Amino acid sequence: MPLIDRIKSHAAHVANLTYGQSGDGHRFTVVPTRPPLTEQRGVYFLLSHNDTQIQKVGLTNGKGGLRKRMRGYECLYPGYAEDADPTVALWHRIMTGPLQGRTLSLWFISLSAFTTVEVLGNSLTVSCDPHPEVERILAREAEACGQPLLMSSRQACGDGTAVGGGNGGPVPPVPPQPQQPLPPFEPGSFAEYFYTRFPSDLRRIKKQEPNPIVRDEIMRDPSAIFFGGLDWESVEADLAKVPFENRGRFVLSIFMVTLTEQVIYTYFRNHYEMWRAGTGFPKFGWSGYGPHHENPFILLWAPEREGAIQPNVVLPLLPEFVRFYLEATASYFQQHLPAIQMSDFLWGLMGDPEYQFNRGAVAPAFRSHFEEAGAHLVRGGQ
Repeated sequence: MPLIDRIKSHAAHVANLTYGQSGDGHRFTVVPTRPPLTEQRGVYFLLSHNDTQIQKVGLTNGKGGLRKRMRGYECLYPGYAEDADPTVALWHRIMTGPLQGRTLSLWFISLSAFTTVEVLGNSLTVSCDPHPEVERILAREAEACGQPLLMSSRQACGDGTAVGGGNGGPVPPVPPQPQQPLPPFEPGSFAEYFYTRFPSDLRRIKKQEPNPIVRDEIMRDPSAIFFGGLDWESVEADLAKVPFENRGRFVLSIFMVTLTEQVIYTYFRNHYEMWRAGTGFPKFGWSGYGPHHENPFILLWAPEREGAIQPNVVLPLLPEFVRFYLEATASYFQQHLPAIQMSDFLWGLMGDPEYQFNRGAVAPAFRSHFEEAGAHLVRGGQ
């Protein structure tokens, strides 16, 4: 049973939260469904989009329980003040960005209910005492939902390592989801793979977290995590973890999200934080004394270089992939980053020196399809 359904069957809907302007700042308004809120300790969940998306898994393990925790939510938020608490700043950015105007529903389950080895229907050994491990277990479960936990400042990676600080669950690197419900996908289509199977494949590959100084002081990105290393040196090991029949689409999907992120960072820096807040993809490269970002086109060449995937597996996928890339990116910009025009995005992408990467058979073939399919968008200024 999906985690959303298990939450609803085991937890109680106890309140709704809205976020808006209040005096010199912003604050949450918490409206209990049956006041007052309980003072029990336990795990709470914030759901959005009519209870179809999980945005946070949190723990209330102090005196006063859930009631006191929600009082903390109702404090005044200073917005983008430089001295704002990082978690508070994150919540403000999300509630005035991707979740602006959304009502969050609060669901709660008392930790006193965890007297057996089951957590929301899963056989997992936990203590019946309030403990962060319960929160982490349920946060990892939420990764399977295929969408980011936007309200969580702590991130759990696919290999079990943790990134960032604060309370809450993971923000997995997954494809950005449209605000409107997705239509049924044609079985076997690129869209079907990207939105339904790519998230789980992406969680399989090895990742490396940067040290805290690099992450917090240099990158200033609590969700930063790397994969691949120099020239995707881990390509064979990474692809060995991806089901054989998915590998061609996986390579193209991870190339797509990496290329898009680097173009946004380079040419649309003012909108990069909003992109990161809504996606949280791992970064292609590695971290030493500083962050090192690799050319996205290496992702098309490395599997061929190491013989991990033959070009004749990927080349037939390119026409459909290119159509999907252009359509999905344009749709995402319209819904989430309307200030970025698709024509400007393509000018930045095609004009960058790294676009001319010419090793192997797949990268040049991609450029040929991409330029042919995207020409009308550049000319038309869409």
